[in-house]
Amino acid sequence: MNENEKQKYLEEYAEEKKKGVPFFPDIIFKDTVIAFIVFILLIVLAYFIGAPLEARANPADATYTPRPEWYFLFLFQLLKYFPGKLEVVGVILIPSLVFIFLFLLPFLDRNTRRHYLDRPHEEFAAMIAPAWQVGDVTADLLAAKFAAPFADDFVDQMLRAETTLLITDDPVKRVDNMTMAWGLEARVPFLDQHLVELAARMPQEMKLRSEGKHVLKRIARGLLPDAVIDRPKGYFPMPALKFVRGEFLEFMRAILDSQACRNRGIYQRAYVEKLLAEPEKHLTRIQGSKLWHLALLEFWLQRNVDKA
Repeated sequence: MNENEKQKYLEEYAEEKKKGVPFFPDIIFKDTVIAFIVFILLIVLAYFIGAPLEARANPADATYTPRPEWYFLFLFQLLKYFPGKLEVVGVILIPSLVFIFLFLLPFLDRNTRRHYLDRPHEEFAAMIAPAWQVGDVTADLLAAKFAAPFADDFVDQMLRAETTLLITDDPVKRVDNMTMAWGLEARVPFLDQHLVELAARMPQEMKLRSEGKHVLKRIARGLLPDAVIDRPKGYFPMPALKFVRGEFLEFMRAILDSQACRNRGIYQRAYVEKLLAEPEKHLTRIQGSKLWHLALLEFWLQRNVDKA
């Protein structure tokens, strides 16, 4: 980012900051008022209704077993395993290590599989018959993309992978295929070379603000109604791919239960039967139907390979 771009960004940030509400004292004051009201309400309820108490403690009664509150129960259980001089291990050492691990987990878990892939490779191995299986080539490809130079942070690494893999092989290809199939010429305006280069040079903060569309929303503000700009993202997938039932389910069942599918031997039958037993339960991380993925590939093979 050069000095002019940096200055422009700081000016835009100052404008946005003026529109917002300062955390101190405005938000602090509101939080304090709400907390005070809740506190008074609890006092009133306790005074007029009271809190249910157990019977008065009897030191002579050895049958009563005291129990800690639920949020201290894990410490109570640890004391059973680390009695006597080992109490410090169960009460201090182990909880401290767990807390430190949870604190560091976001920094340690940089695995592209969880952030980028829609299912683990282990599930792929359970889905595909052993004769058709290969190594985890997808993870290897992504690792090479993310490790390539000229992308210093995770966001830019991910966006580069999106641009060079997903966009070219999925939405852009579909737009081109579907329009050319009907004799139409279509262009994707947001993929203009100079516009893509400008967006790539923007600082990470501008790419992530406003759910990732901050700059586009700023440009549209005043040109389109705010209700259009700020409305939630629309629902693209077909409802039949989320609520898999009725004729559509029977259509997929017929494809996957067909003799052609069984003879082809790409899928492991146990995995297919698991999906058919609960078709609406098995979705990818981006909420796509796993059953539809299987049926669609097999349907294409039957129409374009078997009949060729």
